[in-house]
Amino acid sequence: MFISILILSVAVLSITPFSIALAGLAMLGQPDWNGVAALPYVNQNAPKGGTFVIGHVGSFNNLNPFHIKGRAPYELRLYVHESLGTRDWDEPFSVHGNLASKIFLNKAGDVITFTLDEDATFADGEPVLADDVAFSFHLLAKHGRPNHRSFYGMVDEVTIVNDKTISFHIPANNRELPLILSLMPILPKHIVSVEQFARGDLFEIMGTGPYEVVDYQVGQFVELRRRPGYWGWKRMIHQGRFNFDHIRIEYYRDGQALFEAFKAGLVSYYHETDPVQWQDRYDFSRVQNGNVKKYQIPHGRPSGLEGVVLNMRKPPFDKEGVRGALKVLFEQNNIGETLYGGLRQPIKHYFSPLNLGPKPSIAMQRCMKNDAMLEQNSNQVNMTTRQRWRRAMQLLKGEGFTLQNGQWYDPEGKEFGFEIMIRDGASERILVPYTHQLKRFGINATVRVVDSAQFTDRMQRFAFDATIWRWYASLSPGNEQRYYWGTDAADTEGSRNYAGIKSPCIDEAITRLVRADTKGAFREAMYDLAVGIQSTNAIIPFYFDSHDLLAVDSRYALPKKSPLYGYQLETWWSSSQGE
Repeated sequence: MFISILILSVAVLSITPFSIALAGLAMLGQPDWNGVAALPYVNQNAPKGGTFVIGHVGSFNNLNPFHIKGRAPYELRLYVHESLGTRDWDEPFSVHGNLASKIFLNKAGDVITFTLDEDATFADGEPVLADDVAFSFHLLAKHGRPNHRSFYGMVDEVTIVNDKTISFHIPANNRELPLILSLMPILPKHIVSVEQFARGDLFEIMGTGPYEVVDYQVGQFVELRRRPGYWGWKRMIHQGRFNFDHIRIEYYRDGQALFEAFKAGLVSYYHETDPVQWQDRYDFSRVQNGNVKKYQIPHGRPSGLEGVVLNMRKPPFDKEGVRGALKVLFEQNNIGETLYGGLRQPIKHYFSPLNLGPKPSIAMQRCMKNDAMLEQNSNQVNMTTRQRWRRAMQLLKGEGFTLQNGQWYDPEGKEFGFEIMIRDGASERILVPYTHQLKRFGINATVRVVDSAQFTDRMQRFAFDATIWRWYASLSPGNEQRYYWGTDAADTEGSRNYAGIKSPCIDEAITRLVRADTKGAFREAMYDLAVGIQSTNAIIPFYFDSHDLLAVDSRYALPKKSPLYGYQLETWWSSSQGE
């Protein structure tokens, strides 16, 4: 059964609230997919069966993906747990109904009502009720991850209308909140202990999704089994998806160990992120004999932001001149050419390679003049090494630093040095030329590789000098940006504002992004946000790829078409099962 929801997110050209249920949650007009046929990026006739093995670097110590404590396999959120709505990966501003069969938005735009599908059940056969939705909302709003607490805290009131209907009273000017609520995970009230959830204990949470956990060993593997009795198999939106009988998630100590496991046939696919390695290390026997196939799959995702993150909570990174000096000393183009031969593109801003506009809005320009955090002239692309050194010296001296015998010292006379914490030695490839440059300049930067558990713990507590992180960006950014870059998130442990950014200009840009009611206003706010982040000099950006580079065991097949957001494992199938 296809459900539609009114387009309600931040990139709306125009929004007219309705008091009747519509056919999908979309942003511009109606969703492209009408629900009559299967999604355009699936094989509707894909056979069912087989086992698919996913490999990850690191480990896990929890099976609860909704709590800040510990690390859980993210596949649990994708395959075990469901929401009222589900994403269409070909449309950035569309959501289609899932657990909810009807979605209403009143004319004022301040009440959204969900009617649950009569067939929707948890894995134990118990029906999904409005009481479960309310329970999930209150549980996550109080004990969930910081983004849950932030988003759900915007809701004014929750009303259970009947066993299958629930209403959320929301601010009328937050156009994305209905979309966020439709993607809220629904947990079983009759199973989940509030006290146990609040402690973040390791325990399995039953879901409504197409898979269930059947076995696991902490830190090593989790095995999922496809549920024949899944309530949603007949729904058109699930046709051609979730095709494997078993999905096994295995963990390896580092990237090299994972790659060797793939070469040996122990892992079903490998996503290569280094284009040079893509050219050089795929001549092993299983490639030569056809047992491994290589795919270069284009995607329309923005670059996001990956690079060295400077923790502005800790001196001397609280000084804009210090951050500016460290950024200008990273020769992005030269390092990229040396390491990747021009095969990867430098990240210019958060939403690269999108062309968002020629310059920030007048409002942003005015705000930046009064925001001490934002550097007005941060464009250093075409500077020579000599010019970079000269500029870095000016910036450091402006902050009271001194150069003595080839070493920089802070205003208190302490030698200027810092640690870059990483969890995978592969990142050292980029850091080696950068730290060498810093050492020549007189700054002692060291790289420390820590295990996955320690990395996660220290990141959540912001206990680092500098690190490497990647923020993924979508084509429909909204309220989640507060969690990444907002002032309040800077002091909230577990948030992803790892840099500790506190900028009223960025806060204001996010607010305009969320409230934008025209395409022009939305793109303007996106540009202002990108400029604001870039101007903090808190993230020294790396590179991105316009294609996903995949090596896949030949026993598995992919649809001919991939969606806008790139490949989706849920659409693959075992070719040994036939077609």
